[in-house]
Amino acid sequence: MNLIEDITTNAKWVKDANCLGMDVNLFFEMNSRGVYDPFVREVCSTCSVIEECLWYANESHSLEGFFGNMSPRERMAWRRENQVQMGMTKEDWEASNEHAV
Repeated sequence: MNLIEDITTNAKWVKDANCLGMDVNLFFEMNSRGVYDPFVREVCSTCSVIEECLWYANESHSLEGFFGNMSPRERMAWRRENQVQMGMTKEDWEASNEHAV
């Protein structure tokens, strides 16, 4: 099963996503300058499940694609800034930061 099949069959939040029913290739294709279509960010920016999408990308080890209104490079910076390990769930991250001062 590929990532797209997994999202559409197993991710409960996807039914509320702005991108539901859209061509998923838009979220995986960059132009010659390595930039995603601005339309993709526009779709994501008002999505009600943006956080779920971002954590899904992290949990599924996604190194490609535009998830949670972030490019792979932006997600890498987000992980570094928030001390999130690749593959970590939101629940695990919250538990690991519970006792942080």
